[in-house]
Amino acid sequence: MPCLRIVSILLLGTAGLLPGIVLAEEASATAQDDETGSGTVSEYEADGGDEPPASDSEQPAGEEPDGQPPDEPVLRTPMVLPGYAPFGASQRGMPPVVNPAHPSTSDRRFRFGTLFDFGFGAEFGDADDDFVTRVEDLFDDFEDLEERAERFSDSPPSDSEIDEFLDALNAFEVDGNLLVRDLTERAWVKLTASASAPLVPIAIRSDTLRGTFTLNADGILEARGTIESSDDAFDFGLQGTTSDDIDSFELDDDDIPVVVLNDGTRRRIEPTDDAGVAVQGGMVGRAGIGYAREVWRNQGGRLHAGTTFNFFHTTLVRGGVLFNDDDPGDTARDEFEENQEASIGFGLDLGVAWLSDWYSAGATFRNINEPSFDYPDTGNSDFFNSNPQAKRNGSRWRMERQLTLEGALHTSDRRWIASGSLDVNAVTDTTGDDYQWVSILGSYEPGRTWVPSPRAGLRKNLTREKLTYISAGLSFFRALHLDVASSLESITLDDRSVPRGLQANLALGRRF
Repeated sequence: MPCLRIVSILLLGTAGLLPGIVLAEEASATAQDDETGSGTVSEYEADGGDEPPASDSEQPAGEEPDGQPPDEPVLRTPMVLPGYAPFGASQRGMPPVVNPAHPSTSDRRFRFGTLFDFGFGAEFGDADDDFVTRVEDLFDDFEDLEERAERFSDSPPSDSEIDEFLDALNAFEVDGNLLVRDLTERAWVKLTASASAPLVPIAIRSDTLRGTFTLNADGILEARGTIESSDDAFDFGLQGTTSDDIDSFELDDDDIPVVVLNDGTRRRIEPTDDAGVAVQGGMVGRAGIGYAREVWRNQGGRLHAGTTFNFFHTTLVRGGVLFNDDDPGDTARDEFEENQEASIGFGLDLGVAWLSDWYSAGATFRNINEPSFDYPDTGNSDFFNSNPQAKRNGSRWRMERQLTLEGALHTSDRRWIASGSLDVNAVTDTTGDDYQWVSILGSYEPGRTWVPSPRAGLRKNLTREKLTYISAGLSFFRALHLDVASSLESITLDDRSVPRGLQANLALGRRF
């Protein structure tokens, strides 16, 4: 039972930061102007940025001529895995989605990304103070039962005391099983972390090949912990038993109370063999090479298309510890050391983007070939042998293909931008959770570098828990980018309202 107490407190009380993102900044040594003319779009416009000042003369630091928009923005190229919804500093309000067509919207010869970029987060179930109270009451009831059983082992009880004990034991069994089933569905914790390699993505434009090549490397870690039980967590086998059926009470070598029946059957007062806590997740690293180019233009704008070939290295993990384990610490360590499976795979993404003077639109089709990766063989795990239902996603995780639509509107000076994106279908991540995001984002770019650039957004998961997040961010000196988000849904813990999801991301990137 101490293991159950520790796990319950962990699952009910943990709060952290939710999924982070990966950003990259557009940078180069020299800018080349795009050809001008009827129906064409300049390099700055294509990047979601702004036209350069008409004069080549230098402006005072941190200022720009009246009526002229600010310098080029940070470009977003976050890693997008199934269920992963990046947020934060975007390409001047463009939806924060990896579209393989975007790199060719700039005419710059060479670009590279942020110096560092880290994101952290957590999401958890809706187990609130009511669950905490129920868990505490359950422990109090069990301790009372243990104390009575120990007392009965020293001093034989009366028939009325035995009947009262059996009534309390059976009531505990019913309440305990109901609580564990509720905890399995509602008491879970999910942690996520992400990072990108320094200076990625790297973009190189080739006139010979009439397009832009990109190199990228990033990764994400996610894990989900929950209570699992394939059947009743408590089954003492004493339902219908009366004082006439009981011979004696004992304590075994592990100081576990034992009820001895007249026929010699021994009933231990402890959880069943299959109840415990399970953790599942994975580490996914990606290295990608992409190509994008302009494919068509007319009076209204330009159409770009691109593709990205991704190499994935995954390590999927499963581990579980039974509540009645004699040494849960060593078992947990052994589970995670033995139940890891590393594998590689390849994925293909396609994207298109349409850019005009006052709006943009695009679509991204990720993981077209749907690469799949093996989970570890848990045949030697006592926990998973008792709880096969805890193996979320089965024996293999498949990166399901997903279509995302995106679009943006902006003012003529491109200081104000409103954008949005929609996942057309739901996909599953390494922990077995489903995601399908819809998001909107607004941003403003001041005319002076020293004035922070604000942005705010709203996004909702259309499946599973259907949580809604509100986000806010600031870019300082157009180099340091901080974003935070919180779910609108909350629970009450210790009489305080706590969001069910929190997230934060910090990135440093500046033009070079």
